[in-house]
Amino acid sequence: MKRLIISVVVYFCAAWLLCDIEPDKTYTWYSGIWHGMFFIVNIIRSMFTDALFKATDYTTAYNVFYWISAIFASPIVYESMIGKEIGAIIKSSEDK
Repeated sequence: MKRLIISVVVYFCAAWLLCDIEPDKTYTWYSGIWHGMFFIVNIIRSMFTDALFKATDYTTAYNVFYWISAIFASPIVYESMIGKEIGAIIKSSEDK
């Protein structure tokens, strides 16, 4: 359980450090990949803070790559960082 909490905290910190969205900046395709990869975390952050989950000023390529990353990369990142920890917790509870 401790490792799960650490993984979630690391994931949120990575999203904050790597893709904090500024409302006055125009974003291109490369930023769309990063913002889409941390789509779920940015939505949670936007619920509790004034953070944006998607840029307000962006190019068409940003929009395309944002949704591609949100659909494909976000679940892969979640599985690699958090899914293994949840699986380990379930397995250890079944062994008892």
